[in-house]
Amino acid sequence: MSVVGTLAWASETGGRLNFQDRVALARLAGVTLISALPDLVKYRLGLKRRFPAAVDLEGLSVPDTVAAREAEAILTELTPPFMVNHSLRTYWFSRLIGLGAGLPFDDEVLYVASLTHDLGFYGAYSEPAPASECFTIRSARAATDVVDRAGWDASRRARVAEAVVLNANGEVPIALGAEAHLMMRGVLVDATGVHAWRIHPENVSAVFERLPLLDQKDHLFPTFSSEADRHPQCRGYFAKNVLQFGLMVKLAPWNAP
Repeated sequence: MSVVGTLAWASETGGRLNFQDRVALARLAGVTLISALPDLVKYRLGLKRRFPAAVDLEGLSVPDTVAAREAEAILTELTPPFMVNHSLRTYWFSRLIGLGAGLPFDDEVLYVASLTHDLGFYGAYSEPAPASECFTIRSARAATDVVDRAGWDASRRARVAEAVVLNANGEVPIALGAEAHLMMRGVLVDATGVHAWRIHPENVSAVFERLPLLDQKDHLFPTFSSEADRHPQCRGYFAKNVLQFGLMVKLAPWNAP
């Protein structure tokens, strides 16, 4: 059997979990929580003192390519403002975690994946089919539509799709791809505050200043929850009802100004 959450697994299952998949996700969540808990507690109590060095965000720019511009356009066209900002912040937090860890990654792959990772909730990409019951598979289709129009090769096409499909796992080992690993952590920083200690607090604040939270706390989880309830065999439902993703979102330390 393919590893749960991967492209190969998605192709075999359409995103539907079996018992072994649920066990694997629960085990992954448990191991991740145990390893992250000390840092999470110290961060939330204000006791965390050591962070990666701050990065000069003014010296960084987003990719300016055909695929990047296409991803920006489709994100803006299909999604509400809070989701636009969530997707862009996901990229910045993912990138900052990678830079802080000294981890090599393909910045354009990370950018396109971040901007398309939730498009399965919207427009034509919101329509499920037997081969794409999970929203992440439909989001990956949006990502591959973007990069196919830009003429990407098969290897990079697969990397962006893999990152998008894996983003409902909760944790992605580096062995499954640097971009997938980083984007999962960037998603969690923005939605829940988990892994925020991997970024200098000045940079976290600067990203929120550039890309405000808006009404994300009112709409992100309801959007996710509605999709989860429509597809109880998929990872979204598992995350909502077993991993308590809604509670994690509610407890996120970020507040709109």
